[in-house]
Amino acid sequence: MLSRTVIGFLVAPAVVPLGLLLTEWLHSEPITYSFGEVVFGFLIWYIYPLFFTLVFAVPLYLLLSRFNLVRWWTSLGAGLLIGAIGAMSINGQTQGFYTRLALLSGIAGLIFFFIAKYTPRAARS
Repeated sequence: MLSRTVIGFLVAPAVVPLGLLLTEWLHSEPITYSFGEVVFGFLIWYIYPLFFTLVFAVPLYLLLSRFNLVRWWTSLGAGLLIGAIGAMSINGQTQGFYTRLALLSGIAGLIFFFIAKYTPRAARS
């Protein structure tokens, strides 16, 4: 795998906790969370989408890459599908939470695609 693909796999899961924390922050009192709580929440919620990235997204990427089918719409669909699987694995949440999680995962799939395909390659010496 290319280094920019690996970077895409590490950066894209960060969209999910960032989006969840931002949408939760918009619905709460402005002074409710301290900086340490936000950082800790981000780190804890980053592990969860990273796990699903390693278990589902990497093998799916390798399969799609073998058939030369890595496109923006396959990345979006894969993100939505993996986000839906991840949302179904969490019990006791609202339907809005599940929807946000799946949509943020779709956005993460798009971000992965743009990082993996459109970031400049490192110059070879």
